[in-house]
Amino acid sequence: MPPNPTGPTNEELRMLIRFLRRAANEYKAGIWDYVADLLERPTRRRVEVNIGRINRLVSDGDVVV
Repeated sequence: MPPNPTGPTNEELRMLIRFLRRAANEYKAGIWDYVADLLERPTRRRVEVNIGRINRLVSDGDVVV
């Protein structure tokens, strides 16, 4: 590992990013590659999410990424 690692150091997050990249290639679905890019960003550059607003906009059983 380099002295100052770049990207996430959380092993579960790194495994999720690898899984999403494989899914993007396998299913030719760019959305998963985009989600992996968002997760790979440094914490200070990640997108902020308003959970309360999402909760008001979705119905029961909906899946939100």
